[in-house]
Amino acid sequence: MGVLYYPYLLLVFWYKDLLFASLKFSQNSLLYWLYLVSVPILVKTFFKPLKNEYREGLVVFSVAFGIIVKLLILIAIFLVTLVILLLLVVLNLAVVLIPVFTIRMLIL
Repeated sequence: MGVLYYPYLLLVFWYKDLLFASLKFSQNSLLYWLYLVSVPILVKTFFKPLKNEYREGLVVFSVAFGIIVKLLILIAIFLVTLVILLLLVVLNLAVVLIPVFTIRMLIL
């Protein structure tokens, strides 16, 4: 009788434990990527001068150049983050749909 519960227990494990573990992995991977490329530091120092240049006459140029450089870096990071996010969404959809496709293949 216990053998008949195995498919049910497998589905419960898959959708309860594995799905949440996959979502947690995705969240941790995305946060790791954002901290790896220093997004919080770039955002926090966005309006500060590049290379701490505080001489008279160079402050405005240094702040403007720092904003431009940090903006270009943030745009590049954003594009790579979108690719990573797309891959993580595909991974999570695969985790959700693998049992459905397996059951469909077994029935047909």
